[in-house]
Amino acid sequence: MRVKENDVVNQINISTEGILIDGKKVHITGQTMIDNAVIATANIKDANITTAKIANLAVGTAAIANAAITNAKIGNLSVGTAQLQDAASTNAKIANASIDSAKISSLSADKLNAGAIRGIDIFGSKFRSSDGSTNLEIVGGNVRLTQNGGSYVNMNPNGVYGYNSGGSERFRMDKGLVTSASLGTSNSNVYLAPDSTNEVRVVDLASIPSDGIAENYSYRPIRV
Repeated sequence: MRVKENDVVNQINISTEGILIDGKKVHITGQTMIDNAVIATANIKDANITTAKIANLAVGTAAIANAAITNAKIGNLSVGTAQLQDAASTNAKIANASIDSAKISSLSADKLNAGAIRGIDIFGSKFRSSDGSTNLEIVGGNVRLTQNGGSYVNMNPNGVYGYNSGGSERFRMDKGLVTSASLGTSNSNVYLAPDSTNEVRVVDLASIPSDGIAENYSYRPIRV
């Protein structure tokens, strides 16, 4: 059926190729079912869609009250405010993140800049000076302070021991012996102070340490 021009406003053309409804405005009042529709442009005032498969979707602005997304790939996402109740992120790159409070059960980081770290245990760590010339670490029960040249100092509950870069002892200070190139005080005097029942004795270094019995030491003269 076809109506010529200037007869009616709209026309319906039925042929073997298809059905053409041509009009400025088509109003369908009843329930309409379209098995396969190709729509160039559509304005849907209130759409209730149970299931949709969209190959390519461009949305200018969307307000989604309750969205359940199983898998999403987002090239560029700008979020003003987000609340994530339970988020599992396999791989995330965050250029600049400001986090007020975080609970992290396990953290693996190549580089960490922090103003203050409190209330934690640190295992296998080495602290370096800002100029990189000295480092501090715990090795075999010793707190070791090492310089770039290789010399180092070990500190433990038994005493303080200094070593040259080759490993030879440079000085020591423990219960049994104190060694140094010289002894001095801030006022240039040295005071040896045994208690009232004992005396000062000069012994050979080779006999140190010993058991404290006078006969078991080799004595050296005192030069004044």
